[in-house]
Amino acid sequence: MGRISELPNDLLIKILSFLPTKVAVSTSILSKQWEFLWMWLPKLVYTSSCCYSKSEDKRLKCFLDRNLPLHKTPVIESLRLYFRYPHLEPGDIKLWVLTVVSRYVLELEISYFTYQNEQDILSSSLYTCKSLVTLKLNGMILVDVPRMVCLPCLKTLRLECDDHLDEIVVKTPSLKYLDFTYYSFKIHHCLIENMPKLSEAYVNVSFPILERLIGSITSVKRLTLLQVDYGSEDVYGGGFVFNQLVHLNLRMYQRYSLNVQVRLLKDSPKLRLLGLDLCRSRRDVHGTNGVIFWNQQSTVPELLSSGAV
Repeated sequence: MGRISELPNDLLIKILSFLPTKVAVSTSILSKQWEFLWMWLPKLVYTSSCCYSKSEDKRLKCFLDRNLPLHKTPVIESLRLYFRYPHLEPGDIKLWVLTVVSRYVLELEISYFTYQNEQDILSSSLYTCKSLVTLKLNGMILVDVPRMVCLPCLKTLRLECDDHLDEIVVKTPSLKYLDFTYYSFKIHHCLIENMPKLSEAYVNVSFPILERLIGSITSVKRLTLLQVDYGSEDVYGGGFVFNQLVHLNLRMYQRYSLNVQVRLLKDSPKLRLLGLDLCRSRRDVHGTNGVIFWNQQSTVPELLSSGAV
């Protein structure tokens, strides 16, 4: 340890940043010099799984309760929390989220799965975090959005959930990347405002959401669209033009695929690259045994007739 300890603290912190957080923390026992070095790490990852015992989760809780508020870096670049059936209370996680929001967190990623119903683990201050650039939520998280929402710096939003949302409200004018997966058809209210700076989107949602989302993402340059069986060939209404779209990836049922392709090609005058993944069975994405339904088109998209694609 003699030679490495002679290195400047900034370089030692850089070295620690390449280690898993748990390993970096363990270096605190090496010497007085190393005792608090890990507390300057800008990126933190903490996990708890069903393999962990109740006592181990309790130790993790005590560690975070004690040390997270004392973390020394002025800006936490990222906090990643992966909890699968943990022996933790929702209030514990909410407190940690509150702490990093107060420390100007730039990226927050939470994966949370529990045997119980969806849990409220997000501090209300998260929805007005002025520093947050990336937000990724996955699992059984109750998203209880307050009336006041302002995420002025948010550029990347990723939401993965099954069925626990009564309302979807998206107000992210600075968003540049959207990854949105939501399968439920049960949605009572949906408000998605225009995203003029959005350049890339991955969309895998049910029809009621897509119908309200599509008009807000017409500024994208790259779009990946996974089509669910909407029961309708009119997949997203009319009157939309993707003026900036140059790269389109489609994964969809063959049942409506050709009609949707033609529709999107008509609405994308600058399209240069088209990727297709047509699914035959429900296991592939609920297809129809390879049967292709084609409605005779009165016109052929200019991109196809000119051979541009």
